[in-house]
Amino acid sequence: MLVILLACKSNDKENITILNYDKENLFLSFSADRNQVNGAFIFTATDDWYIDIENTSEDKKESWVNISPMSGGISADINLQIEMDTNDSESPRQVNVNIIAGGYKLVLVVEQKGIQPKTVITSITLDYNDENKDRYTFNYYGTWQLRSVNPVNKGIFTVHYSEDMITENGVSNGGLGTIQAENRLDEEGNVYDATQTRTETILDKVFKFITKSTYTYDNGTISTKSTTMDNNGASINKSNSVYIWDAKNLSENATKKSLNGAYVDTNRKYFTYTEHENNMSLDLNFLISSYHNTTLDLCTLIKRTGEESQNLLSTAIYRNEDKAGFWDQTKYRFEYKFNEKGHVTEVKRYSSFSYHSLPTENILDERLDVTYEVGYDSI
Repeated sequence: MLVILLACKSNDKENITILNYDKENLFLSFSADRNQVNGAFIFTATDDWYIDIENTSEDKKESWVNISPMSGGISADINLQIEMDTNDSESPRQVNVNIIAGGYKLVLVVEQKGIQPKTVITSITLDYNDENKDRYTFNYYGTWQLRSVNPVNKGIFTVHYSEDMITENGVSNGGLGTIQAENRLDEEGNVYDATQTRTETILDKVFKFITKSTYTYDNGTISTKSTTMDNNGASINKSNSVYIWDAKNLSENATKKSLNGAYVDTNRKYFTYTEHENNMSLDLNFLISSYHNTTLDLCTLIKRTGEESQNLLSTAIYRNEDKAGFWDQTKYRFEYKFNEKGHVTEVKRYSSFSYHSLPTENILDERLDVTYEVGYDSI
């Protein structure tokens, strides 16, 4: 990338009115994520100055980048803040930020990279290390927006998108129930309110449960409140959850539950990560860490708790604590196989269980409980 300093009057030193900047910062490159950078570029102006933004990329959306301040007077240490929207395209985009003072122009180039192409997961097979296997196939709108899931011999799970809502319809509980969900989106595309209706058939009797949830986002922490009601609209349990993010990965989740108004237990989850990227059409971390042995929790396929973690899981610890001080804990450990292109083809999930019942603590040996075989297409 060639960066050119342009002077509209002359190149004489006395006409250079923009000084004391780092030449290495005349080309700034950022990731495709939404970015806000304070102190991105610092300079001194010896004359009144202003900024003119020139879009030089094929993406002619002029509002994707904002600069602050846009003008000023004679001053030292002028500190520019650059804010960018998320780049949803795979193509990078650029603008020239023209800083003009007294007829002299300095060109600052700002680039935002495109999103990385995703590996499209087309199937997941769960092998429980016996004669039992479950297989799920996935279909998409366009390149990688989930459209439907086909749990073999168990019906179909479909997803529909609109500007302000994601709806889900399908099966649950191994085909013995149904699920319908409406997830309302805010202006940033995050779920802020959700209503989920489940039915379960037990001994030929159908039971219906409705769960209403709200989501609050605050500087990397996501809080949820959920209430589940029975057929008659009576509240049967409530839960409050907090999701904590460390950089680009979900590090901790704590959920407090109450039943009929009384506190029951707290479920805590702790996560560590590998160096491998989680760059797929579905969040593989959710698929392999769901607390299950017999079926995928299809509801986890829809993003409700912030962005997907950037890296693949190394371990996941699920710990339940009750009000009497007793606890049990399951630790999952994950091993991956990759093909020559670096795509995940197999995940082995090992688990170990421990529990504390006063005055003793018991630990069971680690075992392999499920192998995930991953099928995909690459775009």
